[in-house]
Amino acid sequence: MKKTIKSTLVVVVLICSLSVSGQTKYYTGFDSDAEKENWDEYLKGKTGTAHWEIGTGGVSDPGRIIHYAPTGDADKDSLDNWYVSPKFDFSEGGAIDSLKYNYFAYLGTFFEEQFVGVYLLTGSKDPALASSKVLLADLTSKYSGDISLWQDTSNITIPTTSGDCYIAFNFVAIDGWSSISFDNLYVTMNKTLGIDNGDYLQNLVKVYPNPSSSDILHIESDLNIKDVTIVNNLGQIVFNGTLTASIDISNLQPGHYAVRMKTDNEKEIVKKLVIK
Repeated sequence: MKKTIKSTLVVVVLICSLSVSGQTKYYTGFDSDAEKENWDEYLKGKTGTAHWEIGTGGVSDPGRIIHYAPTGDADKDSLDNWYVSPKFDFSEGGAIDSLKYNYFAYLGTFFEEQFVGVYLLTGSKDPALASSKVLLADLTSKYSGDISLWQDTSNITIPTTSGDCYIAFNFVAIDGWSSISFDNLYVTMNKTLGIDNGDYLQNLVKVYPNPSSSDILHIESDLNIKDVTIVNNLGQIVFNGTLTASIDISNLQPGHYAVRMKTDNEKEIVKKLVIK
């Protein structure tokens, strides 16, 4: 039985995506779980302990995504590793407005086996299964001996592309004594996403714990949400308020609910909620 005490709907907002007329903006600095959500790693070579990981010391503290090249006999086999974004909608084109990177060569030299690239994948998030891989930026020659030097690749046009699209970072190396870091990615989709683009919007909202036996519900969102409504399985509204509202959910019975959220440009996102 649920405890009959008052509780608060705690809403934590992470502003990582917003819509403007005819466009949707996306940002991640890899600084929080919400900003890293739905980014996935694909390891296509023998790596030993080398892989994509979250490191400190980014352009925007505390995080950045970093990959160290393999070093030592155990890791000398070639790696070909990918870090792939959530799904984007480029059916009307778009752009990478800005992307910070640090390509650090420990010995100040370049190894011919190394490659660093930013790709547009279509058809599948897995690079091995993608129907196409378009190289958007080749950063291979942009290495430096300065670990604090952050460079910028910006204004990369993404052409009109149908189907599921993903932005991917690719690092190829053999015993390179180097590292590649990315931070502060800004993307524009030339389309305002609404309820018809639910898959993408769903990725920008997190409701937890779910299933829940708690009296506190958290909502993390990458969108500007102005209204939250909770509806039971009979279609009855059991809560309606703003992100700053406090509610008592101790009277909610175990069952299935819908959490409906409306953005400041009248787009609706719906998340299922199960209360035990």
